[in-house]
Amino acid sequence: ALACADVPMCNGQWWPETNFREGFVLWREIGVNYEGGILDQPSRVAIHLTHRIGAIVTLLVLSLLAFRLMKIPRLRGGGQLLLALLLLQFTLGILNVALYLPLPNAVAHNAGAALLLATLLSLLNRTSYRAY
Repeated sequence: ALACADVPMCNGQWWPETNFREGFVLWREIGVNYEGGILDQPSRVAIHLTHRIGAIVTLLVLSLLAFRLMKIPRLRGGGQLLLALLLLQFTLGILNVALYLPLPNAVAHNAGAALLLATLLSLLNRTSYRAY
């Protein structure tokens, strides 16, 4: 279920009504969740907007990292992979909203997140100091 049904705005507004307090309650009783329809629309919008803002910040920070990595010969491939995965993930996220969350696209978006994490962990391993 999409709380924001359009891109780049959210339901025709740049900042629609939100309820961050209710959207981000950490401890709820069993069965209450985002997908179950129990949260009101402003709470869902708060969650969706937070995801979008987090995605943009992540895209910017990791893009800078990717460009810095591409300047180091032995890490150039990792930087290129990171940048490609970021662009893929960003595109899949936009398509999720534009196409009203088709299941194959949503699964690909989750797989993209896993590949991004694996790439970052691999880069961390390649750049970490080894004392042995």
